[in-house]
Amino acid sequence: HPRSRLSVMGTPLETPNLTPSILFMKSDFFSVQKPDVAKLLFEQHLKTFFPTATRLETIRVEAEHKYIHNLNLTFVLTLTDRRGRRFQKKVFGKTKAHGSTEPAFRFLSFLWSHGFQSPPLITNRPLGYLRSVNLHLYETMDGPLLKDIFKAASFEDLKSACKKTGRWLKKFHGLPSSRSGLPTRKPETEFF
Repeated sequence: HPRSRLSVMGTPLETPNLTPSILFMKSDFFSVQKPDVAKLLFEQHLKTFFPTATRLETIRVEAEHKYIHNLNLTFVLTLTDRRGRRFQKKVFGKTKAHGSTEPAFRFLSFLWSHGFQSPPLITNRPLGYLRSVNLHLYETMDGPLLKDIFKAASFEDLKSACKKTGRWLKKFHGLPSSRSGLPTRKPETEFF
């Protein structure tokens, strides 16, 4: 079997032993929503994505087709840790037939590596980008969406959310302003 690669935070990972029956072409990017393909993806990189997990118990894939050639996926994983405790993680994936999702992955990786990984200044944790299916993966965060807070919040909640958003934006605008601050090396990313 050919070895293929997944990029995680710009570091390629080797992925051996893929079964030919589930290999798919870039043009068949919708295949990633198949549970057996998703299960293989997460089993192959379980330690990289979730270091405390020892086993993937179950996976549920929820697909939402956006427009005609875009697909948003939510993977709900039930994992087991070293002590046998079960826990859940939710991973979001975005793929599309035309245009790359790689810039979004690279930008999220840039934010994560520049201090946006702990509250209150946090963004989703990037997990990987799979070039062969143009899939950008990241761990979702718990909590309400900012747009939902703005729609239904009390004045005090709204005021607090605005202050937190202002702190996040201040840090964001303090990042290097030239493109030289963004990652420029394209990840070596062939997974399937």
